[in-house]
Order: sequence, then structure tokens, then C-alpha cells
Amino acid sequence: ENAGFTTGKPWMPVNPNYTEINAEAALADPNSTFYYYQKLIALRKSLDVFRDGSFTLLCPEDEKIFAYTRDTEKGHLLVVCNFSAVAQEGYAVGAPVKGRYREVLCSDAAEFGGAGGKRPASVAAKEKPLHKQPYSLTLDLPPLSALYYAVPKAGEDAPEEESAPVKKPAAR
Repeated sequence: ENAGFTTGKPWMPVNPNYTEINAEAALADPNSTFYYYQKLIALRKSLDVFRDGSFTLLCPEDEKIFAYTRDTEKGHLLVVCNFSAVAQEGYAVGAPVKGRYREVLCSDAAEFGGAGGKRPASVAAKEKPLHKQPYSLTLDLPPLSALYYAVPKAGEDAPEEESAPVKKPAAR
């Protein structure tokens, strides 16, 4: 009933495709949106900067890329979203601090149903100001993707090796 989302009266009609797209199917598919959002929620809980940080938009003139930082005294987060159906290779984006930026989540990972291409675990910031930031990164952005980078604290660097597969949170 109601595609498994509620036993009450839904506020809008259930889509006719509910037999294919429903809560039970999402829980059975380890690559579903449910598990992607579960990972995002876990990331938000583990990084205070998600909820406490100030917001800085990095490239407002770009219609394909939405990039921003969240900043606190204790840490930074860089988020880069490619809303284009075309990969953006060698995309330069401003960065607030020097160091290696560790990728903490990529929506294009195989575990979320993406292409799952090989990606570096971290990217080094260059001393080249961009987007009103003192440093910049050069990134390869998969099409229709969101990438999240933990920004290093002073004196801390992220690893240079290739990223390892991220474990999915257990279903409840």
C-alpha cells in the first residue's frame, strides 16, 4: 500500500510506477538512492562543518558547476557538483587552504550505481588563487556528479594513494 512509504494517507498520489520504485526495492538494492543518502547523513554527523560552517559560493558564473566551501575554525569542506551530462576534465576550482584534499564521497562511485571510475584519494592544492580563494585544485568531474572533499587542517595532509571502495552503511 502506498508503495511502502506510509500506512497513512499520502499528501500526494502514489506514482503509477510504484511496483518498480518503492521502499522495499530501495532497501534491496545496495546501489539505491536510499544508501547514498544514508552515507550523506553519516558524513553530516561525522563532520561538524556540514551543519556549523559558513557557506562560500565559489563559481557563481558557471551554469554547469555548483561549487562551495563550508568553513569553521576547526575544518573545511569543499563540495563540487557537475550538473552537466558531460564530464568536466581538468576543472579548476578555488580552495581555501593549502594541502591535500581528501575525497570523502563521490556520487559517481559504483556503490551508488555510478560509473565508478578510478579516482585519486586526494588532490593537492596549488598556490594559484581562484574564485577569491588563495589556492586552487584541478579536478576531473564525472557527469551529473557531486564530490565532497575534506579539507586538511593546518599541518595535516591527506593520502596520495588511490581511493579505496567506501563501505555502505548496514541496512536497518
